[in-house]
Amino acid sequence: DHVLCFFLVEGRIWFRHYQLAEPDDSAVAALAGSMNKKSAGANKSVAAAAVAAGTASALVEIGPRFVLEPIRIFADSMCGATLYQNPAYVSANDMRRALKLRNKDSGYERRKFKEQDKEKREAELKAIAPPKHDPMALFKEKKK
Repeated sequence: DHVLCFFLVEGRIWFRHYQLAEPDDSAVAALAGSMNKKSAGANKSVAAAAVAAGTASALVEIGPRFVLEPIRIFADSMCGATLYQNPAYVSANDMRRALKLRNKDSGYERRKFKEQDKEKREAELKAIAPPKHDPMALFKEKKK
């Protein structure tokens, strides 16, 4: 026997697939053998041990497991009136666009920053530059 579980948690649908393992099932030997493998999950090992001991039936998750995030539910198959729309959903294209806009700076802001930087550097150079001196002034005669 199989058990399909659907859980609605945090606005998402969680899917799990379980198998009911009985003590006389042929799956018991496979589950008990999987206990020795490193890749066996904890719940498979515990269920396999319980079933192998013959104590009781156990639910063993056999997969697949996945999570669905509903975006939109339509009245008809793939079309029709929208019955539900997830207000928190942001499409991948919108996320990429927002990231691109956040990382992109406008040309105007870049030019203004360069102008301010240039003015700042010029002011610093004027403050530390020695006064201009004319070397030819030494050869000119001073008028008395």
